[in-house]
Amino acid sequence: MTRCSRVEHRGKLCQGTHRHRPAARWEIWLVEAWHGSPVNAAPDEHDAIGWFTEDELGGLCLAHDSYLALFTRALAEHRA
Repeated sequence: MTRCSRVEHRGKLCQGTHRHRPAARWEIWLVEAWHGSPVNAAPDEHDAIGWFTEDELGGLCLAHDSYLALFTRALAEHRA
């Protein structure tokens, strides 16, 4: 189990609709401090859960094509 102590919601991406709701929704969170190791508590929703650095972004297999740009922008805004 992981406990996050410094967390910011940095964005949301919705795609398509089903019954007037997004058919798919992806959330971006910036976590700066935590205790423990990440655990995939919802394997039907996530292939994997983990922490990664900005330098590792380009090598990740992401759920949506626009994630790389969203992550990069979120980190740039955070540094500003």
